[in-house]
Amino acid sequence: MYLVHISFKEHEKLQQQLEQRLLGWIKSSLDIVVAIGLLQLAPKKVTPRVTGAFGFVTSLISCYQVSLIISLQNCLLNPIEIPT
Repeated sequence: MYLVHISFKEHEKLQQQLEQRLLGWIKSSLDIVVAIGLLQLAPKKVTPRVTGAFGFVTSLISCYQVSLIISLQNCLLNPIEIPT
């Protein structure tokens, strides 16, 4: 394994990408449980209450992801001017 020297900005960018991918993976996993509950493929293990709870959590994750996109767009459209 090779050691790679990267700058702080590159490290932050990679960390954000990792967090977004992990969050996406978690959301997808929860969506699978919601789908199983809605299709009633395992009615004894995935009850309507569990389906609702997992659906609520995936909705919260989606809202968080949308808020990140909106804040990023606002930063790109309205850059902060630093006085010199």
